[in-house]
Amino acid sequence: MLSIGQMAKVCQTSVQTLRLYDKQGLIRAAYIDPQSYYRYYNNDQIFQFNLVKYLQGTNLSLNEIKAIFSNNTLNLTEFWQEQEASNQS
Repeated sequence: MLSIGQMAKVCQTSVQTLRLYDKQGLIRAAYIDPQSYYRYYNNDQIFQFNLVKYLQGTNLSLNEIKAIFSNNTLNLTEFWQEQEASNQS
């Protein structure tokens, strides 16, 4: 597990951004220490972070990204193709 500081460093972002994403329900900490309240992340959450950043790069808001993540029937390949097509027009 990565501490929030380690996760921020690996993802080249700030601790504040990770806290915001956690608060928004985009990337929840995998574990929160019940005594210190420190957040910890799994290595596979690095991909999730990169996906959020990619989607932000397609001009989606955090709320739109959260809605996409909550859609269990979403085909990401089709979604990316649609986003790329709309960005090129």
